[in-house]
Amino acid sequence: MNKQQTIELLQKQIPSFYSLEQVIKIISDIEEEKAYVKVGISDELIDSIVDEIGDSGLELIEEYDLEMSYKEVELSSVDIDRDVIRKAIKAAIISSQ
Repeated sequence: MNKQQTIELLQKQIPSFYSLEQVIKIISDIEEEKAYVKVGISDELIDSIVDEIGDSGLELIEEYDLEMSYKEVELSSVDIDRDVIRKAIKAAIISSQ
């Protein structure tokens, strides 16, 4: 039963030691706890995430720039696809549950 259901039920009840209005006010003034989902991060979960990202391979690279320096080709920048990382993390968390 939640706070609103309790108030509705009390409104249908007969008066008691406290007046109905007092009881409703007391309950209305109660702050409801916020629900937080706590995710335990274990070494196993971290390893699963690393494995998922590692298995993404070339899908992880969105774009890259190469430069010539004399006879050498240099990788000057790499853009990583964050959606691939996001999907890998979700997949690792789902499989660990």
